[in-house]
Amino acid sequence: MQGDDTLNITIDVAGGETLYRAVQSPLGGPGRGSRLVGYHVPVRYSTLDPDYANDVFVVRWPAEVEEALAPYRPTGPGALRARAWNLLADFGLLLVILGVPLSFAGLLDVIFSLFGQPIFSDLIPGYWPGLALVAGLAALVLGGSCSILGDSPVAAFERKRARDGAPPV
Repeated sequence: MQGDDTLNITIDVAGGETLYRAVQSPLGGPGRGSRLVGYHVPVRYSTLDPDYANDVFVVRWPAEVEEALAPYRPTGPGALRARAWNLLADFGLLLVILGVPLSFAGLLDVIFSLFGQPIFSDLIPGYWPGLALVAGLAALVLGGSCSILGDSPVAAFERKRARDGAPPV
């Protein structure tokens, strides 16, 4: 499988010297970097060594690239609902991320408490290992459900946009 494109940049330096550098295309996928050919972009570089090709940093890409790299924001009819569902999906992902360590810590503490050596009970007053385990597992289930429920309407919104002939984002 072919990777992202490499863009060759020519830098004219004072004194008539020309430097050649290469950067990865910010537009992912093979062939998409061809849209950037011919643009003048401001760059920074650290050496005038013609053999050193890894010191270039593109300061600002053309407007077309900035639009392509911008985060997706639904627009048009139903966009507000899609944003709300997307927010629910993000909240679900956050719950899953928080539920994993909480359930792991609760499970460890329940196991160690069975042998009379609780881990966190001495550190946190009022801590119950069984409650932490149940809370972590509940966060995993609730977060996964919210994430799945939130993503499906957003996907449906995108399918409807593509079917209606809306321009791709």
